[in-house]
Amino acid sequence: AFQIIDDVLDTENDGSGRFGKAPGNDILEGKRTLIAAAAFRRMAWGKKRRLAAFYSLPRAKRSPVMAAGVRRDMLACGAPAECRAKAGKLTAGALRIFEAELRPSMKAPARDMLRELALKLRDRNF
Repeated sequence: AFQIIDDVLDTENDGSGRFGKAPGNDILEGKRTLIAAAAFRRMAWGKKRRLAAFYSLPRAKRSPVMAAGVRRDMLACGAPAECRAKAGKLTAGALRIFEAELRPSMKAPARDMLRELALKLRDRNF
């Protein structure tokens, strides 16, 4: 769930500097992320071809302008929301196990701090 949200934040990054790196850096690097897969499933055929062609290029042939176009397509198709929902489900499952198996034997304040950490990681934004 942590990595999914990290990849979503990289895609949603608007370049304002709050995220600490350039917008769509993972896209430019050609990282195969859940958000890229979700976007591919959701896109119309023409945009799927563009996405597949972009990811097929060697890194040296991918430009920031090309990556920005792919990023816009990923944002427009709703892939970030799908990935946030997936991260939410994974976090909920982990918290169910935590509450049932681990939390009862833990002492305060650690048990409460771990639960809050999981929720903050799931809900983080810039």
